[in-house]
Amino acid sequence: MVGQSLLIIGGKTDEIVGCIGIEFVSPLKCEIRHIAVNPNSRNQQIGSNMIYFIMEQFQLDSIFAETDKDAVDFYTSTGFTNTSLGEKYLGVERFHCEFNTKTTTLKNNPIRIGEII
Repeated sequence: MVGQSLLIIGGKTDEIVGCIGIEFVSPLKCEIRHIAVNPNSRNQQIGSNMIYFIMEQFQLDSIFAETDKDAVDFYTSTGFTNTSLGEKYLGVERFHCEFNTKTTTLKNNPIRIGEII
């Protein structure tokens, strides 16, 4: 699986409400490359449930992302620890966000395998 990328779509009934793209960096660790939720469907745990689904489906030890200040609160509320990378791009502070299943437990109500909201 190392080097492979996946795009997972989250939906309700017949409506796509979110997607997440990941890349495996090792058999037990992946990077979130993209995550998006329809603005009308936010604050319903769709993003965090997509992350939990991936962690359970692939039995990951760790999942991480690099993001900007706008998304840090989302990752924090999902259980990630965040480390500032400083101003990586002119005027833009970036963050490394990581969830390690060995040191952190899943927050909220994780979904079961095969469900994405």
